[in-house]
Amino acid sequence: MERYQRHIAIEGFGFNGQNTLKNTSILIIGAGGLGVPIMQQLTASGFGTIGLMDGDKVAQSNLPRQLLYDEQDVDKMKVDVAYQKLKILNSEVNFNIYPFFLNAEKALELFPKYDIIIDATDRFDARYLINDVCVLLQKSWIYGAVSQWEGQWSVFNFSNENEKTTYRDLFPFPPKTGLMPDCNSQGIYATVPLLVGFFMANELIKILIYPNELQPNTLFYYHFLKNSQHSLKIKPLSKNSSFPNTANEILNFDYSFYCGYKSLDYMQDSDLIFPLDEEVTIIDVRQTNELPRLPMPCLEIPLQELPTRIDELKSKKILFVCQSGKRSKVAYELCKSLLPLKHLNYYSKSIEEFLNKYHHA
Repeated sequence: MERYQRHIAIEGFGFNGQNTLKNTSILIIGAGGLGVPIMQQLTASGFGTIGLMDGDKVAQSNLPRQLLYDEQDVDKMKVDVAYQKLKILNSEVNFNIYPFFLNAEKALELFPKYDIIIDATDRFDARYLINDVCVLLQKSWIYGAVSQWEGQWSVFNFSNENEKTTYRDLFPFPPKTGLMPDCNSQGIYATVPLLVGFFMANELIKILIYPNELQPNTLFYYHFLKNSQHSLKIKPLSKNSSFPNTANEILNFDYSFYCGYKSLDYMQDSDLIFPLDEEVTIIDVRQTNELPRLPMPCLEIPLQELPTRIDELKSKKILFVCQSGKRSKVAYELCKSLLPLKHLNYYSKSIEEFLNKYHHA
């Protein structure tokens, strides 16, 4: 315990606090700008077990802000490099290495093995997946996000006799495609993820040792260039039955598609990968008197009637079509947030092109 004597000397921490860290297991998802300072701090602090998950390799552009890596590490797996260096920092810590990106199967398999989950991915699809699995398992998790000079963080699904809030209470739906912050295009200064990562690590200590000092249901925001800060109280929303609530629903939910990172292959303008069979319902949102009519099975719901006929969309895979592609896009945007468990897309070209391409496919 000599190496932790400065911790032990703190009022309210002591030997019991240090033993709590030793007996706690943490899974850090993401070994980049946020993940590096978190894993360094938790390793130095003497946590018993730390899981490191990331499927990425070290790149030159990582080096200014991910201080665990150096030039000799470029093109090596981040978690492998991190393990080698963190083990030197503290040989008493047990590390579990997961050299892949998070998916639903791995989340459901691995999350039960850890006490607390830390999101250091900076990806919306990962956050919604982490949130839904942690809610299912009644497990707390720590969230952080950074962009340019700004950072925010919070603790979700935690309660010290208060009502729990989740990431979906803060962000019920992801931002529209094209509006998501992207560090690659917007940039980020190197100190920002470092500082936010340390704040996230500090929240973890409060969860474990000083729970009464934690401010649950609160989003913290800091602008590091202007030194301005504020916080936002998060209010619980009514439970939405259209969100994944069971393990099976989580496994069948396409988080990347839901967040706009990808579209379904069979609904692109290129040739269909999957046939338009009974698994796909075509929704024709034109007026019923518009020609040509579709010769294949479809559901005719004029666009203006769609909001009141949502319950008729029973299929898991839905493709909207119209005369030119404009109304089908409106239908898609309308239903995307209302039907998050379904795979939706629209055909962006004319009905004639749709028929020429797919009627005899």
